[in-house]
Amino acid sequence: MGAIGMNCKRCDNEEDPFSALAVRSKLPTEEKTLLERLEGRWVRKDGQEMGEVIGAQGMLRWSKDPADPLEEEEFYQDHRDELLEMLRGNQAKLQPRSEGGVGLLNQGATCYMNSLLQSLFNIPEFRLAVYQFEYLPELHGDPSRCIPLQLQRLFAELQLSRSSAISTKELTTACGFTGRDAMEQHDVQELCRVLFDALERSSSMLAEVIRDLYSGKVMHYTRCAEERQGRVYESRRPASYMDLQVPIQDCKSLEEALRQLVKPTLLSGDNQWLCEELGEKVDAFIGTTIDTLPKILCLQLLRFIFDVQLMRRKKLSDSLAIPLELDVNCLGHEGSYELSAVCLHSGTAHGGHYHAFIRDLHSGVWKDANDSRVHILGQRQCEALFAAEASGPVLYSSDAYFLLYRKTGMPTPDLQVMVPPRLSRPILAENQRLTLLQRAFELHRRLVEVKIHLPSSAPLLQRRYFSQQLAGLVEEEEEEEVPAVFFSSLDSRPEKILERALKSFAELDRKHLDLQALSSARLWHFDPLRGVAKSLFAGASSGGYGGRVELVLQTQGPEPCAEPHTGELLLLVLWPSGQRLSLQHTTTVPWCKVVKQEDENCKAAASGLTPPETLQPEAAADSSDDELPDIFDSAMPVRPSGPKPSTLADVRSAAAKLWNLPLEATVLVALTGMQAGQEIEGDEVTLQECGLSPDDILCVEQRLDGGWGLPQR
Repeated sequence: MGAIGMNCKRCDNEEDPFSALAVRSKLPTEEKTLLERLEGRWVRKDGQEMGEVIGAQGMLRWSKDPADPLEEEEFYQDHRDELLEMLRGNQAKLQPRSEGGVGLLNQGATCYMNSLLQSLFNIPEFRLAVYQFEYLPELHGDPSRCIPLQLQRLFAELQLSRSSAISTKELTTACGFTGRDAMEQHDVQELCRVLFDALERSSSMLAEVIRDLYSGKVMHYTRCAEERQGRVYESRRPASYMDLQVPIQDCKSLEEALRQLVKPTLLSGDNQWLCEELGEKVDAFIGTTIDTLPKILCLQLLRFIFDVQLMRRKKLSDSLAIPLELDVNCLGHEGSYELSAVCLHSGTAHGGHYHAFIRDLHSGVWKDANDSRVHILGQRQCEALFAAEASGPVLYSSDAYFLLYRKTGMPTPDLQVMVPPRLSRPILAENQRLTLLQRAFELHRRLVEVKIHLPSSAPLLQRRYFSQQLAGLVEEEEEEEVPAVFFSSLDSRPEKILERALKSFAELDRKHLDLQALSSARLWHFDPLRGVAKSLFAGASSGGYGGRVELVLQTQGPEPCAEPHTGELLLLVLWPSGQRLSLQHTTTVPWCKVVKQEDENCKAAASGLTPPETLQPEAAADSSDDELPDIFDSAMPVRPSGPKPSTLADVRSAAAKLWNLPLEATVLVALTGMQAGQEIEGDEVTLQECGLSPDDILCVEQRLDGGWGLPQR
């Protein structure tokens, strides 16, 4: 922490104060011009305002009004490269400023600094003084090492930037922080003292303002408990302070803790005071009186103490009642102070996290400044946070650590503190760039990644899936390339996706696609693992990251197309002993994907199970091994309405009809899964009740005299 000082060369009917009109009327001329130019292009349509100006600096909240897809696509492509470059860096700039304000990025363990800086920024007198600092190269040296200069740049960004959060890297560099320092958490009160000291040594103007706002005077005294020789001997030592350290142990309220602060302590016995004037030790009272109170009263609650029994530091987590309006009569003064900010520490004496509750001086709303996120507390949150007591609202907190009170009746400067043009100009220029990039980022989040397979991809992927399921049981085949196209699209409407897909497919080898059938083409959601179409594509959902859809193109065949199978899939294998299965061709039967070997005694099928009466096994005879039929073969029956879990009786019936086996002699044996090697028995039990999953393989055998085996043909 000491490194920071080494570079000191340094209401319902009232108008909403945050409404678009109220805010715009208070904007500097440069900002008004910028907003008018941007609104004319982006947030106005047919003369109606489609966007909203948020916050005191006029942040734009984009309208949800639909725009021209072609214009959006053109705009996105114009800014795509710059957007992707920013995505590799500070992505917080791509998030718009929240209604609560701009947050501060945490460099690792700088939450204590972020909470203090947000609290100090909320004091307009201090902010104005920082803006009035004039940097002189011959006096202050390297600008990157000048703390007041970097602080005023940070404050200007907090006031004007349209980013959701900004970095404190430049300020910590000026303070002499290294990467390791940023990863070590320090005390927020210690930082406040060191920062004020650095600012005071850098500028006499800042030193005067800091003393005027934050400095008070105390008198430390030691006084004889009894009168001696007609007088009361005492020792007095005046001192100034920037904050008061308030002991809170065994205290229920802040007022009680402040009374404890000024309560004298008796020195007696071995702790007697040595009075130099008397030349002897006497009983005495030692204490502190508060002579003057500053305009901004900073209080450090002594939550971290040393436990002499455990011989280690510990944190006092007792709840303390903190009034929103503090009567300073407990300190021997008249008047009151209003709570302006609270820095809270959650955790232990060895580490934790800081954030701050801050009251907006103009609107009176409370904000929670938590690193990069600053949001306004709603009415319910405030009701839960502040208890209504007879004396006024009270904050009960076991984490409150550093308090900033503002003197009641103190005139409040205009919140629209004019930022010096030398600071505002680059920020306004950056805002103009960020406004465009934030719009591009909104479009980027709607971007949908699309992968579309050709119809011929389905049987290839089915065979690949079967091969993986039957690894070691089938002859390995060289994997064929699965034809597909990839592209990204802002327009997720089915007709636009299809139009773009057809243009992409037109560039492929035409042997993969019958171009004459494209007039009736449709897109279906596709499971590439199993090679199964699932449902008709009706458009992709937009919003969020990583939007992706995988589709398959359907072209109209000689017969009308039926709905693809979306039910259960189970791999059934008819396996002749002593032989290896070979996946050479794939054909389609009702609710079944069949893999044949030249030997008619060996077949493997992934069966889509339905009640037995809906199966049409004779369709298998119409399939030829010499061609790869459309996966949307018209021989498929219409799927029964309503879900119906498949039972073992359904599986056995489907297998018997598929291979023309006697139903009563058909046996199912699990090849994989928990039941591997066992006969699966039962009729009305479901596959799940038997411990089977869709990825399991069942071997279909025929019960013969003396055992199981294949039927003799």
